Amino acid sequence: MSLCDHICVCVCGVVWWQGDGAANSNAAEKADSANDDHVGAPMPGVVVAVNVEVGQRVAAGEALVTLSAMKMETVVTAVKGGVVKRVSAVAGASLAAGDLLLIVEDDDEDEN
Repeated sequence: MSLCDHICVCVCGVVWWQGDGAANSNAAEKADSANDDHVGAPMPGVVVAVNVEVGQRVAAGEALVTLSAMKMETVVTAVKGGVVKRVSAVAGASLAAGDLLLIVEDDDEDEN
């Protein structure tokens, strides 16, 4: 194996690795478009702010995460009310389109 067999790039703490079929162990989890609990990044960019935390109740339309791309900010909002079960987004992290930002599950209190 020579130095030219592998390429490793680190940007904002995210490592991309390419070479002889090695999997990228640091690849971001993708949002499942068939799962309405998953909130994915609508575009590539950098996470500017995470406005929620695990356990927090959110309403439809509430700001969840702010992304920045090419000096333009985009606010990702909740499409439904519920409880934040997981936050994958971290301020300062670079994301690709479709990367999982967080999971918002239906709020049991709304069903009663």
